Amino acid sequence: MINLYDIQVGDGITTKKGLQGICTENMGDGQWIEIECDGNIELVHSQDIQDVQPAAGQN
Repeated sequence: MINLYDIQVGDGITTKKGLQGICTENMGDGQWIEIECDGNIELVHSQDIQDVQPAAGQN
């Protein structure tokens, strides 16, 4: 299970539909994050996230 409270700005996000982007904002509500993908900003719900890749320098 992915904990949205752990996602930070700069982390790579892959959705269950295959969309890939970079987290630009974590709303801090445990449900929604904002990602940039191909120059577009998308809101992504927690249930739609497949994978998180920490930004370089993060563990």
